[in-house]
Amino acid sequence: MAHFNLLRFPTLERQQKWRQQWQTAGLGALLGTLLAAGGLAVQSFQMDQLAAQTQALQSQLAERQRWAQTRQQQQAQNQLIRQQLTQLEQLQSQQQAWVLLHAGLQEVLPHHGIRLQRLQVEAGRLDLQGQAANAQAVSSGAQKLAERWGIPLNLQSLEADGTVQGASTLSLAWQAQWPALQDGVASAKARP
Repeated sequence: MAHFNLLRFPTLERQQKWRQQWQTAGLGALLGTLLAAGGLAVQSFQMDQLAAQTQALQSQLAERQRWAQTRQQQQAQNQLIRQQLTQLEQLQSQQQAWVLLHAGLQEVLPHHGIRLQRLQVEAGRLDLQGQAANAQAVSSGAQKLAERWGIPLNLQSLEADGTVQGASTLSLAWQAQWPALQDGVASAKARP
């Protein structure tokens, strides 16, 4: 037979059981809350780290994009500069050819007694017309100009004009291809 204890009355026993269950449930809820809070803290910390890494990667990407854009702009600017230099070289070559042409006409023709009456440069073709005292002057003048310019000078016509102030003169016409207008490079041979 079971002992009957007045200190342990069935109602009191139920109350203690009930209190113990509530305490266990409260302790479980408290422990669950602490675990959930810890999990959220860890997850929040990890999210912050991921956000920081994402921000660092985005800033690196933005820096690389700026660098690529700057490099692209520099390449475009370098291309423009190369084109301008090419154009300037062509202009310089043409200017040198004009200087060479002018110097030859100024120095060679008067020395050989040839007077220039007409000069025409068109589409790479050079046409010269003038007067000379004799055929020897025409031949030696053409040879000197051809040597100086580095291009052959072709005699197109040679006609006797008659007498001017008591001396006979010859009308001449020379033709040549001017290399500076054909390939952009002037032939700069040594001057005699």
